[in-house]
Amino acid sequence: MSEARLNFEEEYFPKELKRVLKKYNDGVKVSSDEMEEAINKYNSLFYCRAEYPKYLSEALNGKDFETNQLIWNPVKNKEMASYNICDRLNEIKCPTLIMSGKYDGISVGQAELFNTGIKNSRHVEFINSAHYSHIEQEMEFITQVKGFLKGFV
Repeated sequence: MSEARLNFEEEYFPKELKRVLKKYNDGVKVSSDEMEEAINKYNSLFYCRAEYPKYLSEALNGKDFETNQLIWNPVKNKEMASYNICDRLNEIKCPTLIMSGKYDGISVGQAELFNTGIKNSRHVEFINSAHYSHIEQEMEFITQVKGFLKGFV
């Protein structure tokens, strides 16, 4: 696990979420109710901190969990788990806007990595958002995109 991920969990995870995660990682049986409660807590803090709009709810309801696990689960897909092309970020020559939420529990540390690796980039962090800044801070998100694009007009 990356240092950024460990720091994120230590700083932002509430005690109950840390307890369930430790139990799970230690191979201790976690009840389905306990797991569901932990997942819901995680999602409300680090996935989307706003009410889900209809289109997001529909997309998530139609999500193929098995395919998602095939892509991201390191046990099921070792190649994807070890895939890293960060040494080629410097090949990106166009201006790049990197946007992230402060509480994004899914892509911890990636924005900083991308911003460092892409020379002509700018990083905007939304301080009241998790993974879905375009939903959680919609107007600020639009303002940032418009401001970035105005530099090309």
